[in-house]
Amino acid sequence: MSEKSFAESIFERLGGKRVEVFTGTSSKTREYVDFSYSTKEVIRGNLVDAEGDLLTLEVSGPEGANLVYINAWFVTAIMEPKNKVSIVDVYCDEYDKQSK
Repeated sequence: MSEKSFAESIFERLGGKRVEVFTGTSSKTREYVDFSYSTKEVIRGNLVDAEGDLLTLEVSGPEGANLVYINAWFVTAIMEPKNKVSIVDVYCDEYDKQSK
């Protein structure tokens, strides 16, 4: 029996659900006088398939839907957004104090 890949394990848990995928990159950085702020790049869609190291998401737009194929090796985090918590909410500034 072969072991499941990361992508296949994620699909087992989140297959068919709306997910947010963070690949560890930032798309926009705003520079201010005393600090900079980076926005995380997030792919949002329905997780429709996984095979080996490949995750497949269906992403909807104003003109219809397309499939996005993601190399699971580049996934830093993936989650099902619920209770008004998005994947960008789980990352906090390293300088912020942890809430108790």
